[in-house]
Amino acid sequence: MTPNDKDERRARSPSPQSDYPLDETGTARAPTIVISNPNDGQECPGTLTTTGDDGNSQCKEDGALNRPPPVQPSQSSEHEATVVLTIAICLVVFLMSLDRTILATAVPSITDDFHSLNDVGWYASGFLFASSCMLLPFGKIYTFYSPKWVYVISICIFEVGSLICGVAPSSAVFIVGRAIAGAGSAGISVGAFTLLACVLPLHKRPLYNGILGAVMGVAAVAGPLLGGVFTTLVSWRWCFFINLPIGGVAMLIVFWYLQPVQAVQTGLNVGQQLAQLDLLGELFLIPSTICLLLALQWGGAQYRWSDGRVVAVLVTFSAFLVAFVVVQMRYPDTATIPSRVVKSKSIIAALIFAACMSATMMVVLWCIPLWFQDIKNTTAMRSGINTIPILMSFSLGTAISGIFVGRIGYYTPVAMASSAITATGAGLIWKWNTSTSAREWSGHQILLGFGLGIGFQQSSMAAQTVLMPDDVPIGLALVNVIQQLGGALSVSMGQNLFKASLVHNLGAVLHGSINPQSIVKTGATEFRKFASQRDLPGVLLVYNSALQQAFLLGLITATISALGSCLLEWRSVKGDQGPRRQSAVGTV
Repeated sequence: MTPNDKDERRARSPSPQSDYPLDETGTARAPTIVISNPNDGQECPGTLTTTGDDGNSQCKEDGALNRPPPVQPSQSSEHEATVVLTIAICLVVFLMSLDRTILATAVPSITDDFHSLNDVGWYASGFLFASSCMLLPFGKIYTFYSPKWVYVISICIFEVGSLICGVAPSSAVFIVGRAIAGAGSAGISVGAFTLLACVLPLHKRPLYNGILGAVMGVAAVAGPLLGGVFTTLVSWRWCFFINLPIGGVAMLIVFWYLQPVQAVQTGLNVGQQLAQLDLLGELFLIPSTICLLLALQWGGAQYRWSDGRVVAVLVTFSAFLVAFVVVQMRYPDTATIPSRVVKSKSIIAALIFAACMSATMMVVLWCIPLWFQDIKNTTAMRSGINTIPILMSFSLGTAISGIFVGRIGYYTPVAMASSAITATGAGLIWKWNTSTSAREWSGHQILLGFGLGIGFQQSSMAAQTVLMPDDVPIGLALVNVIQQLGGALSVSMGQNLFKASLVHNLGAVLHGSINPQSIVKTGATEFRKFASQRDLPGVLLVYNSALQQAFLLGLITATISALGSCLLEWRSVKGDQGPRRQSAVGTV
């Protein structure tokens, strides 16, 4: 060994108090932080993926990131790998969020092809229901196995569901595909924030998490526009085919750039993993929710509320719900919904606010394109273009609320303003009729979109502020779940109200010339082919009145959201209270 080599070794050696293990030369070896980069083969700092003295990768706490690795890679290679990986994650999240609302403008064409206006509610609720049921289990699965592989598998599930939807020969197959895609979207939603936590140091995560949240919100609101473009220019099936190449490329990027990360919980056998998944609770929760959705689909529209079938599913729903609550109380250590979290007044308020705002957003976004196509006789693409005002105002509201809360430190007044503005916008939309002008429907959408936008992240802010650090992921996951369920239930209820009103009132204007059920079964826009010129004005009034029933539901849920916003504690995000670290679990 030359003198220069000894000097170089001494320059690299840590102080004697270093916690790093010594290698065979007596040199302390720091954990190596890894992002795979195929361009230069170097190992880049900035992730939570570390290689310890046993050669195994594992997720470390952020303190390890403050210790410099023995070999400093180039900043350009680190930045390139992080940016490419983040873009891939954002692409998948964009597709996942887009799928929640992209069918809003495509539904009339789908119902025309399948002759399935009765199934409209399931096209949205099937996706949202499957997603909400799988969110919390996926949160635990990510702790059992390498996040990289769980995320890749989640994308595969989402892609399979999209493929089934794209080639579906019938409405039933289409609904199955929507449910499969929804299950995969749950893994994507949880995994996106988990992977960001594994590839970014703590101080960079708020920026990237904000970008990811903005992508989710904009994609959800842009769904009707893009759905209309695909439906008019190509086919509604391309609303799903487009997911395959983009999702496939993103999956390959994640596979290539991200090294496997060791699971947080290691050494658990399959039985212990299944126990932590709370399968018993899920066994009662899933059928309970299905029964509730069935009741909301059938009651008052397909069957009378007093019909034995409706009563049976309501009783079954109640029984399964009680059983789920009993399981949560009996096994608190593995409970899907820990009691210590839901005992917080602010969390209950945040859940009420999140559920109601999501319900308003979903039912209105699904019905507005239908109103344009049915009442204004526009194409699917034009109905999507007509929703641009709500898209732009939503994006503006999201940005303004982020800046405002960051400045004043309080999210409660923003949530209150959101409830008031959203309810006002929903009320104005509820009054739409066949003579509503472009100036009116544009202004009303702007008002509604801005109200929804400023309230979009406030439930998440409440969960991150009032909960202890260890409970923040659970709180955020609950907000996510309740948002999904609120949207699923509102679409089902809105479809029920729309169909019941339509069937009940069509007979009076058709004068017995056409069976109202035949129009309902043909499709959302096919009624113009069956109604005579004499009957068409009356049919349009009936359709408008039926859509107003769904819009009224949006107004009611927006009004109820004020209860949640007013009950939120006035806690400052700048204060000493609340969690110190950023959660790896995100919301929609």
